[in-house]
Formats: sequence, structure tokens, C-alpha cells
Amino acid sequence: MDPNDTTHSGSTPLHKACQEGHYETVKFLLDLNGQEFNSRVDTTIKDEKGWSALHVACNKGHTEVVKLLIDVGMNINDTTNRGSTPLHKACLEGHYETVKFLLDLNGQEFNSRVDTTIKDEKGWSALHVACQKGHKEVVKLLIDVGMNINDTTQTGTTPLHKACLEGHYETVKFLLDLNGQALNSRVDTTIKDENEWSALHVACNKGHTEVVKLLIDVGMNLNDTTHSGSTPLHKACQEGHYETVKFLLDLNGQALNSRVDTTIKDENGWSALHVACYKGHTEVVKLLIDVGMNINDTTQTGTTPLHKACLEGHYETVKFLLDFKRSSTK
Repeated sequence: MDPNDTTHSGSTPLHKACQEGHYETVKFLLDLNGQEFNSRVDTTIKDEKGWSALHVACNKGHTEVVKLLIDVGMNINDTTNRGSTPLHKACLEGHYETVKFLLDLNGQEFNSRVDTTIKDEKGWSALHVACQKGHKEVVKLLIDVGMNINDTTQTGTTPLHKACLEGHYETVKFLLDLNGQALNSRVDTTIKDENEWSALHVACNKGHTEVVKLLIDVGMNLNDTTHSGSTPLHKACQEGHYETVKFLLDLNGQALNSRVDTTIKDENGWSALHVACYKGHTEVVKLLIDVGMNINDTTQTGTTPLHKACLEGHYETVKFLLDFKRSSTK
């Protein structure tokens, strides 16, 4: 039988054995290559997604199998159709021992050096992947070998952006704590993506309040604006994240230079109150009005928060606004 036969998805018997971590089976298949008959296993075959057997083994964290594959000379920097290396795959799934093994190869005297600078088709490094998944211990390994902590994807996002997006508190804290250490791994919290979103915008947009606290504690600009003029407060209001909005507004009562400017409007003249009303987040609307935001404020086209709530048919929000207006005129 052909040891290089492929399934509909392009997987060989070697792929299958690697996927399940069957060490002895993988070893047997690879050992065939040293015998005098026509059963040579072709380790260069990839499946329909461009995954080699090494990608498969790394993705599953089968470190001993990974060692076998590298010992027979498989390309440690091979990329899938989407540009991912075996290191990307191991980092994606948080396989600490596999990642450590791959990185430790760089200290050995043979041609198996892992290129940590390789990015996938979207410009993601292995560090971006590990941060997005919140694999803090893997992140440490990658930074220890000198990976660029401020590297950006094609859309301008840093590893910090990725960790903030998913609300990985411990990973964000680890990244920010590096700034207090005497090494060249300083996280630049001023970097924005292609839409001028800071990591704080990202965290507020997702409602990760504890992460927001971390970012503010290291001095990130609370009133920073995106290309379209939105502040972190706008983003939290847009998605209706009550606790995040409350936290931001409560900062104004503290004796520190973190005052949220609720008067900032975006490029269309929308205040955070316009945004919250448009989305029908009534409880957030209440918070904003409680801190004195102007209920009759108008956008560039003259629309009020009430207009926005009416436009989208948000009954409870409209009712609250009308009740508030009635009570305030008594």
C-alpha cells in the first residue's frame, strides 16, 4: 500500500499518525526511509490547507513526535496556505513544552533555526497569536527569545491590542509589567491600529473593565480619539457596557489626572450620549445623564439624543428621555 496516499483533504497516513500523537507509528513510518524498498514516506506532502505533518504535530502539542519530524529534516519554518509556521500552530493552542522545544533548537548546532520573525498572511507573528489566545506562559517564552513586543499586523494591531481584545487580564498585566523591568521589552501603549484605535479603545469596546483599569493605571489617554473621533467612552457606550462606562465616569470623582471629557464628539458631532441612545442602551444613557451630559445636545446635522433613540425605535430609551425631560421642567 502507498504510504503517501492522501484523503480528500490531502492528509497522508503520516499526517494522521501525527495528529493523534502516535509516536511508535510515526517512528515506524519515518524509519521506512532508511530501508531498501519503495516505501519512502514523503514528508514534504501538505494537505489542502498547506499543513505539513509538522504543523499537525505542533498544533496538537505532541512534542516527542515533533522531535522525530525535525530529526528527519522537516522544514521548521514551513508555512501553510495562510502563512502560519509550526511555531504559530503551537502558540495558537498554548502548547508550552512544544513551543519551548522549538525555540530551544535555536541554541543547537544544526540547521533547524526557528525564524520567529515570520508572519502569517495577515501579518500576525507567533506573539500576536499567543497574546490573542491569552497563553501567558507561552508569551513569556517568545519575549525571552527577543520577539518584538510592539510588532504590528497588517491592520496595525500590536500583541497588546490582541490581548486586550479578548480580555486576557493576566497576559495584559504581564505585558505592561515588562515596562518596569530593566530590559528592552518596553510595551509602547501609544501605538494605534489603522483606524487609530488604541488598546484602550479595544478594551472599552469589548467591555473588559478589569483590563481597562490596567491600561489606565499605566497612564493611557482616556480621551484619545480614533480616526472618526471616537473616545474610549464612545466605544463602551456603543456596545452598552454598563460597568465599563460606570468605571470611566467614576474616575472623574477621583483625585488623579484621568478625567473623562464627556464633551468630546466624534467627526459627525455625536456625543457618547447620542451613541448610547442610538443603540438603545437605556441604563448607560442614565449613567451619562447622571453625570450631567446635555440631553439636548445636537450633532452636525442637528439631531438630538432623542432623535437617535426614535430613529431606531428604542421604546424604553425614548420613554426614559421623555420622562426625564418632563421631570426636569417641573
